[in-house]
Amino acid sequence: MRLLRRARGATVRDLADAMKLQTRTYEHFESGQAQPNFERMHHFAHATDADPNGLITSLLIGSPEFAVRVADNKLMTAFLIELQTFDQAAGDDLRRLDTLTIVSEFSATFERLLEEVRRRAELAARLQGRLGPSEDSQ
Repeated sequence: MRLLRRARGATVRDLADAMKLQTRTYEHFESGQAQPNFERMHHFAHATDADPNGLITSLLIGSPEFAVRVADNKLMTAFLIELQTFDQAAGDDLRRLDTLTIVSEFSATFERLLEEVRRRAELAARLQGRLGPSEDSQ
């Protein structure tokens, strides 16, 4: 949460006020000294315009940076919306899927997304003048 607060350029006081908390209470929350509370995490996400599901997932996967990385694109919220749609469409037949198939499909999807991330990063670097023309255009 500290990383996300800093990425948003907010102070401890800013977020304590936005969340209607005493500064000391907010500091305990941000430092992890207080037990995670979904309601408080949602208030924090709202105050920082971040993905609340990304924030919760960052705790589950042990990557504070993940919360910052998905704050703007709301990756986890989008994922959960699609998961809900999938659950409703598949219904009880969902249990017929085996773990190997599920992991294989997620891996393929994440590999395609990684290719897209890299393509966009390269394009952004070119637009900022950090790279020369692509090898294809030479």
